[in-house]
Amino acid sequence: MRKQLAEISQNVCVNTSKGKRAAPRSTEPTRPKLTLSALWPALFATTTLVAWGLLVYLAVGYGERVRNGSTSAWAMLLLTGLAAVVCLFVTFIMLARMLQALGSAGLEAGPDKESRPVGGRRAKR
Repeated sequence: MRKQLAEISQNVCVNTSKGKRAAPRSTEPTRPKLTLSALWPALFATTTLVAWGLLVYLAVGYGERVRNGSTSAWAMLLLTGLAAVVCLFVTFIMLARMLQALGSAGLEAGPDKESRPVGGRRAKR
């Protein structure tokens, strides 16, 4: 009995999958590669994030002037606030593009539309 237990490795259940949806095991883990196509969105996202911080700082300053009674600062407050929103939106877009270029976003993975059956179990009835 003890001999049989010694012959079985500890990871037998993990190494052999026999389920219906068992995928073949990858021999080498894939790591995202830093390429030039991922570097440009990262630099642009960093630049827009710094610009966003500067615009928020300016908007706070204009807000302080508006509270003190300056009515001419309203236009600049609205302009800097809108520009800050746009900068933050562009930052998120650039970060998504960077993750897509690195392959970390999972946008490339997934089943092909052609290989999926139309309908499913209920349609076969």
